[in-house]
Amino acid sequence: MNLIGKIKEIEVGMMISVVYYESNQYIYKEGIVTEIDLTYKKMLKIVDKLIDIGNILVINKL
Repeated sequence: MNLIGKIKEIEVGMMISVVYYESNQYIYKEGIVTEIDLTYKKMLKIVDKLIDIGNILVINKL
């Protein structure tokens, strides 16, 4: 499954891991999704960290 398909399966309350690019580095983060907006802001929030969906390289359910 491609990245877009995986992102569309994510729901608030799920435990996930992501690798994303920010500030010239790749960051790995695990946590519970507390917010997701695929339409307007195009971001997801893991605990208290907002992540731009365009910066996500890998996403997995845990």
